[in-house]
Amino acid sequence: RRVLFRSITVHDTVVDSKNNLYFLNCENNDCTSHSLANLNITNNVFTVYDKKDGYFNSLLIDSNDNVVMTQANHVTTFDPVSHIVNSYNIDNCDMRGIIDPSNNLICISRDYTKIQKLDRSTNTMTTWDLPPPYTTRSIDTNSLGDIFFIESNFVWTKLAKITISNDTLTEWFIPRQTNWFIGFNSYGQQNMVIDKSETVFFSTPERFFRFVPESEIFTAFDGPQNYCGTFLGMDSTGNLFCFKDGVYEKIE
Repeated sequence: RRVLFRSITVHDTVVDSKNNLYFLNCENNDCTSHSLANLNITNNVFTVYDKKDGYFNSLLIDSNDNVVMTQANHVTTFDPVSHIVNSYNIDNCDMRGIIDPSNNLICISRDYTKIQKLDRSTNTMTTWDLPPPYTTRSIDTNSLGDIFFIESNFVWTKLAKITISNDTLTEWFIPRQTNWFIGFNSYGQQNMVIDKSETVFFSTPERFFRFVPESEIFTAFDGPQNYCGTFLGMDSTGNLFCFKDGVYEKIE
């Protein structure tokens, strides 16, 4: 299904447990100010919230359906029901990120060589260094809070996992494809999602990929939806969706 948004510039998207699709709309040409809105995917109803000043790089949703907006040096949470706003300081963290099952923020360092976890209850950071010379821009977590990420050195690209329970690193080489470099696009972390069965999905501008950790099998998919690999997400029923050029497409 495709929904075309006219006269807006969608900067980022995320879906909550009630199938509300939140997005940031650029308010000016250089996108230094945004408005926050959502589309309920079930009934196609729009809701627009008060304008949020400043540059928000990405949107996230925590387990309480709060909207989490990331900026260069802090994170802002917004409760769509009460409109309560909270802020948390971050340091040396790339403006993108994800939320783990414990509502911690997982982010990548600004030089893309470290993965960091912000405990929002204590405002403290835990850091993991990537094996040099690898860098990453694509991350997600499974139901246990284990961190999956794409790491690349421009020659080899691997899928990796940090197991939180024993602090170990596992790596798998991704089968080589032509004309793609995972992890080096502008919205890298948005290109990986993990479903309830712990299957990992990730995308490039050309293809979607599936990885099953239990069998350690990668599968690449080609199809008419290839063009929309820039923003990749998953709704509460497990459907993949993506945005590109003002078009929202759900892949069922």
